[in-house]
Amino acid sequence: SGVVLGQRTGTTQLVTAMNKAPYLPTTRAPIDINLSWLFRQINPDSLECSFAIDRETAKTPSRNKQIEEALDFIRNLQRWSSGCLGYFQHKVKRELFHSQMEESPADWLVKINAKNVFVPIIPLFQEYDRGNTVETTENSHQGNESSGLLSLPVPSPGSPLLPRKDTAAFLEEQCRSLKGVLLEVDRILPDPNDQAQLISRYEGKLVLLSSHILDLTAAWYAGITYVEAMLRSQLIQAIGKEVQPSDFCDFIKFHNQRTFGKAYSPKSFCHAVRQPNQYPDGVVSIIRGSSLKDPIETFSRRIPRDSLVAPISIPLNASTTVDFAGDQYLHGWLETHFASNSRCLPSRSLLNISARARQFSCFMLMTGSISGPNEFTPKDAIIIQ
Repeated sequence: SGVVLGQRTGTTQLVTAMNKAPYLPTTRAPIDINLSWLFRQINPDSLECSFAIDRETAKTPSRNKQIEEALDFIRNLQRWSSGCLGYFQHKVKRELFHSQMEESPADWLVKINAKNVFVPIIPLFQEYDRGNTVETTENSHQGNESSGLLSLPVPSPGSPLLPRKDTAAFLEEQCRSLKGVLLEVDRILPDPNDQAQLISRYEGKLVLLSSHILDLTAAWYAGITYVEAMLRSQLIQAIGKEVQPSDFCDFIKFHNQRTFGKAYSPKSFCHAVRQPNQYPDGVVSIIRGSSLKDPIETFSRRIPRDSLVAPISIPLNASTTVDFAGDQYLHGWLETHFASNSRCLPSRSLLNISARARQFSCFMLMTGSISGPNEFTPKDAIIIQ
């Protein structure tokens, strides 16, 4: 069961050139929103707003569990407000009054907006004298009238947030400007008790409040983005440069050289192709992009041919199989990138196989998959010469 905050019934007459009803009876899908998150931010005992970020687990001002939950709610609130505006300002006019030549109340709804309503959301910080930041109990109760049913929290000592009286002044200005626009809506739209009118002040106020909610959510998101950008700018200034995924890869390379022993540290994937006791016929490497000087680094294990249990079988066709009895290598590669680039990896992660043969030499390069303990299934092959 739910609580009905408001409802009304209205009618209107449509004049058409047809000898039948222009519209069939229909019921619109509800435009609803879950307000559970919003009410969870209110202390049920003191009726005080209690939103806070867990600084122990937060990564940045916007990358933390609390802000992500708030962002999900804000997005749902935006969709709800946009749905209300779209229905009353566009669907009602298009579906019910599209054939009416004279101006109708539906046209008045289109003109309603909240541009003259003050938006009290702004990322504003203030530096205090730490010796004068504690508000007395008497002063902490001042300014509560503008907060309506809820009380405003008192900033903790040393907090850069605005004092309680300033926050109350922001909310008072919002209420004052909102009341002024609501009076204008009352002036131009019919009384909601008049059931002979399909559009009334009730729908007009709903449109106004939906428009104002969109302004509030946009300001909230802009504020979170601004604080995040401010912290990011300070971090870049402290470091002296903007850290790129390539810088992180270079750090991992340096870290691996210090962490692992020489025999186990990652090495560049650049291997000579040769027959036993012969001069190399060529070189095979895996590189990033097109730079031959930037091969990837892999953890490698060499299995000498003398230690092989069985050679690797390579089927060329249904009746031909080639056995590979040379040294075998097992490689492991770990790529690192930023979480924000998980869906669009940097161009540095685009890998290419580079194969080069020496003069008067040639060899065959095959790519494929391991299909069994001692079987390699080729997919592509090329002769390098």
